[in-house]
Amino acid sequence: MADQVRQFQVTLLRPLYVLLLVSTIVALFNGRWWWLAGCVVGAYYLGVIGSKLHPLKSAVELSQGPLEGAAARVESVVLPAEVKQLLVGLVCTRVGIFLGVVGGAASWAYLGIRWYFAIVVAWIIMLLAGALLKVTFRANYA
Repeated sequence: MADQVRQFQVTLLRPLYVLLLVSTIVALFNGRWWWLAGCVVGAYYLGVIGSKLHPLKSAVELSQGPLEGAAARVESVVLPAEVKQLLVGLVCTRVGIFLGVVGGAASWAYLGIRWYFAIVVAWIIMLLAGALLKVTFRANYA
């Protein structure tokens, strides 16, 4: 079985980060400044989420690559599987919240749904995304 933290980082967080960077570039060229600001805040939040997967690393070690290097090997060996499972479960919740906020904002801005229905859409996406991620990655239900 592959390392659960590595699998989560590679299969979910990196593609989300790439999509967010592409959205940032599109918002920049289209002159959508509020969306650009939202993308920058979203990229920062994804970085915070990713850092929560690596509790033993400093900011300098994370900047050198969270999955490469001596610190990554040490962390992979030191952390027991139960702790990794708990960390992935907590991060699944945070990613669910992120996806819910993005989905609610997009449904309000692009689909023209009224704001109070967009909040309901955001809550539904939050709950479903978090639960689906926890089931998919067999995370601890924290």
